[in-house]
Amino acid sequence: MFATSVGALIGLELAAAHPDAVARVIVHEPPLGQLVPADDRSSFDVELDRDDAGAALDQIAESIGVTRGRTLTGSADRPEVRRDDIELFIRRDVPAIGEYDLDFDRITPLTDRIVVTASREGREFYPHRCAEALAAALGTPLTELPGDHAAMITRPAEFAERLTPLLP
Repeated sequence: MFATSVGALIGLELAAAHPDAVARVIVHEPPLGQLVPADDRSSFDVELDRDDAGAALDQIAESIGVTRGRTLTGSADRPEVRRDDIELFIRRDVPAIGEYDLDFDRITPLTDRIVVTASREGREFYPHRCAEALAAALGTPLTELPGDHAAMITRPAEFAERLTPLLP
């Protein structure tokens, strides 16, 4: 399984809850605030514009080094982006990400199945630092992938070329 960002938290939780169901989980920049100092966390815990989900998403993107190029109503290349999806992400998922704590007692026995990755161009941003901290906590190497936090979307061929050898 490959999982990125909040999906990486879900992937780790799935592996912990059902270890027999996951042979390998490759996590890309899981936002695990519990692992980074308060100063690093504050760079991500920005005060979001709760009245404008699009503006809030732009704030989050900026805090992790991603430039958004789409509008809330979508675009010709991504018509499925919907206002309701973004509203739900901002109002439900973002607070849940901030409150999530990984249970290391459940995940540590699975260290040999976990590959931690981070974006090469995101070294100065919160998600990369979280990935570094997770790799260190698990005693596994950190594998850098090309691009930024959203490179699987913006640079899919290059990203896939580097990701594929990590798959079992």
